[in-house]
Amino acid sequence: MDSGAALNAFAGDSVTVALSGIDILNVHVGDILCDSNNLVPVTSRLKARIALFTPKVPLLAGQECVFHNQSYTESCLIKKLLSQINRNTGEIQKKNPRMLTKNTSGEIELTLQRPVCAELYSASRELGRFMLRDSGTTIAAGVITEILS
Repeated sequence: MDSGAALNAFAGDSVTVALSGIDILNVHVGDILCDSNNLVPVTSRLKARIALFTPKVPLLAGQECVFHNQSYTESCLIKKLLSQINRNTGEIQKKNPRMLTKNTSGEIELTLQRPVCAELYSASRELGRFMLRDSGTTIAAGVITEILS
């Protein structure tokens, strides 16, 4: 910490972390430090609830986009559109919709190109939120509801 060495830090503290026994080439943007007894899940498949903004084209199963979470980005594929959800009430309006259009919400299944650290929104608001982008435009915001193996 700014005042010197410390054994622990709390939210809001400004700290510099020194890692020993780890090659700096193995540390990447998006890597997460966590308690070894309570590891953050690593996955390449997840279910999420999203709120679609105003994409140029409707969201379809099989569409590729970019998954943004915290400081990392990863290519992803919309594997399935599971349901269309009423934005105000959260009730399912349609199961297995053919597409999601602008200003709608839904539940989807995503497949990421590489495994990433992810957490359920209910467990960690910071790690459980993400954005989907396509062609440099943010098309949706979402929260992770289930981590699939």
